[in-house]
Amino acid sequence: MPSTAPPSALPSLRERLYRRPLWFDRLVIVTLGASGSILSFNALRQVAVAIHTAPGLSVARH
Repeated sequence: MPSTAPPSALPSLRERLYRRPLWFDRLVIVTLGASGSILSFNALRQVAVAIHTAPGLSVARH
């Protein structure tokens, strides 16, 4: 049979939004940061190679 007692007070907004980060959350953040760094470094290397191998394509003419 259902209870006739009024429902307990709802948790505050801060209590509903805040959740202690798990080890998995931290692992995902570190992995995303590392992959972003690797991809960014790879893109910079490709741009450097393109600039040095095709100087005629650059805006600044020597």
